Amino acid sequence: MNIAFGPILVVEDVPNVLELLEVTLRFKGYPVITARNGQEALEQVHKEHPALVITDILMPKMDGYALAHRLRTNPQTRQIPLIFLSATYVTPEDKQFAVSLGAVRFIEKPIDSHAMFDAVKRALERDEALRSARGGTA
Repeated sequence: MNIAFGPILVVEDVPNVLELLEVTLRFKGYPVITARNGQEALEQVHKEHPALVITDILMPKMDGYALAHRLRTNPQTRQIPLIFLSATYVTPEDKQFAVSLGAVRFIEKPIDSHAMFDAVKRALERDEALRSARGGTA
């Protein structure tokens, strides 16, 4: 799959989980960039303008919730689809808070690869449909 409008940004502080997500997505043909925390993610977003952000919640420096808030309050990044991953924040209230921050999906760890690919595909399709409805603007 060729994503002409940007790579997938994976934000995860656990190195082996980050590598697993990156390799798995690349294997499926997605271009991938990575960050180890929300602060690095914001730097990547401004350099690459990703088509999708997949982020862990519990991370050092800036957690996934703060990253989502920053993305949603910036007019240039508020439309980027966001998928949350977490092994810690998995209560119904946590999931509802994630959705209130603009997440399109919430995936619990350990990650089910089929669920993740489905979430990625749907998020990118939804974003493409929204982009088409707006006349192709980002």
